Amino acid sequence: MASEAELLALAERCEGASGPDNELSAAVWLHLPEQEGHAWKHGGDKFKHAHQIAGCGFIPDYTASLDAAISLVPEGLWAEGSLSSPGQLEVHGPCTFDPIGKGWAATPALALTAACLRARAATMGGSDD
Repeated sequence: MASEAELLALAERCEGASGPDNELSAAVWLHLPEQEGHAWKHGGDKFKHAHQIAGCGFIPDYTASLDAAISLVPEGLWAEGSLSSPGQLEVHGPCTFDPIGKGWAATPALALTAACLRARAATMGGSDD
């Protein structure tokens, strides 16, 4: 399972990206709990493996598609924000207006992906930064 630090590092990469990035989408996909049993190559280096599978067609393009990015919102939480470009989006928990995860990036999809990664990290027991 991805660590809180790995998820936060991916969120920062999303916020630093200037546009859609297949390799970054693949890295996000590889860090999801559903991929925990995936056979890692390259000595366990997920980023090298992400580079190998980027653009292969079966990974959701989280960095380009709001539909793909919204699938990252953890169950029981909700997202809101600006769909302008650049985008600012937040992920909130039930019964709270304080965001659990925030994202500000060049595009709404990147911002939502960053916010979701921060929310996932925060629900692991830490804070979103």
